[in-house]
Amino acid sequence: MSKKFLITEEEKKHILKQYGLLTEENTEPTPIRMKNLFDNGLYKNFTPSSKKFLDSELAKAYQYIKNNKGGFPYIKIRAGESQVTNKDNEVNPPKEVPPGFLSKERAKTMKTYLTSYFNNLVSSGLLTTKPIFEPIETVIGSKPYKQGVDKPDDTKYDEEKFVEVYITLKAPYQCIVGLTVEVRYVKTPGGTGSDGQPLKCRGGHICDAAKFDVKLNGVKIGTADLNNGSNGGDRTSGPLQITDALAKSIIGDTSKNIVISLQCMSGTKCHSSTPEIEIKKGETVIYHQCAPAISQYGDTNEMMVLELDNCGNLIKQSNKDATNTAVTEKSSWVTKTQVPFDINTIKDKIKYVQPDNLSDYSGLIIADIHYGKLEHPPVGEIIKNGLKYNVYKVKYNHEPWGYDLNPGDYVVYLDGPRSKHDETNQQRDERKKKEQELLKSK
Repeated sequence: MSKKFLITEEEKKHILKQYGLLTEENTEPTPIRMKNLFDNGLYKNFTPSSKKFLDSELAKAYQYIKNNKGGFPYIKIRAGESQVTNKDNEVNPPKEVPPGFLSKERAKTMKTYLTSYFNNLVSSGLLTTKPIFEPIETVIGSKPYKQGVDKPDDTKYDEEKFVEVYITLKAPYQCIVGLTVEVRYVKTPGGTGSDGQPLKCRGGHICDAAKFDVKLNGVKIGTADLNNGSNGGDRTSGPLQITDALAKSIIGDTSKNIVISLQCMSGTKCHSSTPEIEIKKGETVIYHQCAPAISQYGDTNEMMVLELDNCGNLIKQSNKDATNTAVTEKSSWVTKTQVPFDINTIKDKIKYVQPDNLSDYSGLIIADIHYGKLEHPPVGEIIKNGLKYNVYKVKYNHEPWGYDLNPGDYVVYLDGPRSKHDETNQQRDERKKKEQELLKSK
C-alpha cells in the first residue's frame, strides 16, 4: 500500500518553484499597501508617486489573474486612518470631519480607480472577467491623540494612515460566506441607517401575524418572528449567518446577484409594519436601513426587498416610503417586471376604474389587495399620459363602492401612494366625517 504524506501549501509552492513550475506571475500577489497615497485631508486624487507605484503593482495583479484560470477575481479594499483630528481639505474653507470619513472616501476613490482600470482590460480583450469587489473595510488607529497635547504630524501615526488592496481568485460563492442578515423591529423611534438617513420604520407595529421566512435567491436562511402583540416590543431574527453550504446553494458556481426576500408564514392574517434589515460581514456594516416590501394582509407571496451583488454590496432597493403606519405600502418591486398591457384584450371585463376614465389622479394602494380580494401581483400595467396604471384580476365576489365584482372581472388603478384607499382607520373616519358634514351643509 502506497503511503501519502501531507505537506503545507508553502511546501507545495516551494517544490513547484524548484522544478520551474511556479513563477511569480502565477503566485497570489501580496497586498498592495500604500501610506502616502493622498496628501493631508485630501481623498479625490492620488499623489503622482503613489499612482506610479499602484499601476506597477496592478500590472502584476493582471498577470496573476490572466495566468490562473478557474477562479473569479475578487478585490478587497481596506483603508485606515489615525485618531488625529481630521479635516476635509477638498472643500474651502476646510471643515472638520468625523472619524472614518477620510478613510472611507479614500477607499471609495481607490474602488473607482480599480473599477476603471479593470474595465479597460476587459473592454480591450485582455481579461474576460471583471473583478468583484468585497465590502470596503475601514480601520481607526489605536494610538491615542489629544488635541493641543500630541503633535498631529508625529511619525508614530504614519503606519495607521494607509490604503490596502487585496486581489485574490476564488469560487464565486466564497465571497458571502460569513455574511449575516438580521431582520428586526425596534419599538423606539429614532436612529439613522448606514446611509445616514433616518430609520422611519421604528415604532408603530403591534401584531401577532408577522412571521417571515428570510430567503436569499429563494434559499431559506432563517426565520424572522416579529410577532409582538403581547407588548409591542422589539423583535429580531438575530444574525442569520451564511455558511459554506448555504453560500453554495445561493450562488453556485457562477457569479450572480443576490435577491433578499421575505415570505410571510402567518397565513391569511399576515401583516407586518416595515422591517429594518442589517447586513454585515464581520464588523463591517454593508447595509442598515428600513426595507418597505410587505403588503398589509394575507399576502404570502415571496416579496423581494433588496438586491445585492455577489459579495453583498447593495445594488437596488424598494423606493417606497418606509414610514410605519397602520397601512404598510406594497413594494415597488411588485410591478418592476410587468410589461405594457393591451387593455383592449380585456375591455369588456373591466368593471371598475379608479380614477374614472384614467384621468390624472394620484392613487393606490387598495384595501381589496390587502384583503386578498384581487389577485396579486397585477396582471399588467397601462401607460397613459405618462402615468402608470396597474391592472388587477378579481379573485372573489365583492361590491366595493357600489360595484358588483365577480371572479374573472378586472379593475384598473393608478399606481401611487396617496389614494383615499391607502389610509389608516383614523384617517378614513376623519375623511368620512368631513364628507358627511359637507353633505349636511348642502
